[in-house]
Amino acid sequence: MLRIWQKRIDIIVLIRMREKVEKYLVIIMNKDQSTVIANRWQVIRSICENKKVLDIGCVDHTVNTEGNYYWLHKQIKSVASSVIGVDILEEEIKKLNQKEYNIIYGDALKIDLKEQFDVVIAGEFIEHISDRGIFLSNMYKHLKDDGTLVITTPNMFAFRYQLRNLIFGNVIPNQEHVCWYDYFTLRELCERNNFKVVKSFYHFEQDTPWYKYWPVRFLTFLRKNYAPRILFVLEKN
Repeated sequence: MLRIWQKRIDIIVLIRMREKVEKYLVIIMNKDQSTVIANRWQVIRSICENKKVLDIGCVDHTVNTEGNYYWLHKQIKSVASSVIGVDILEEEIKKLNQKEYNIIYGDALKIDLKEQFDVVIAGEFIEHISDRGIFLSNMYKHLKDDGTLVITTPNMFAFRYQLRNLIFGNVIPNQEHVCWYDYFTLRELCERNNFKVVKSFYHFEQDTPWYKYWPVRFLTFLRKNYAPRILFVLEKN
């Protein structure tokens, strides 16, 4: 009788050990594969070069951004074979189009341009919208079968946010943002909407001064997700 109970206990122990092993294997398989880079333009430039590009939310708040060397839409325009921008800031669009940009007024969740693109860029955009699934479905429709979608967004675990939370008890978010992402939640969102992650990066803003860049850059050798931004390179699944 004791031997029978001993066997049952051994079986239970083995089952629990197997469950733990399976749990750790899932964690290992789901490991964040991102690398840290200085800025997003390092990646976006090569993706957009000589390609037909759709740039979502391109105005970046105000027409005055056009004078900034690091304005992403201007950078894309300098290397792409063609680029169309989409934004909801109608007056800013009119002013920019007078400067030989091609930006369309429209809602990225609903707009139908009746054409497809090699590349769709959504730079610092997805955190501003409530219906992320609808947006991704619409971009899927506007992307060629072999096309590339690029998403960049603030990283919720960035060192700056951790520090602000430690000191102030909150992260003082941008009032126009409606959500936060880390590597895993953004990947899950994209996979649920028929995109697969080809590459992923953590990065800094292009205009980050050296005295802010290097201290955090050193910290990313310990925790790469201390960098302030996430970039995903995606393809249709």
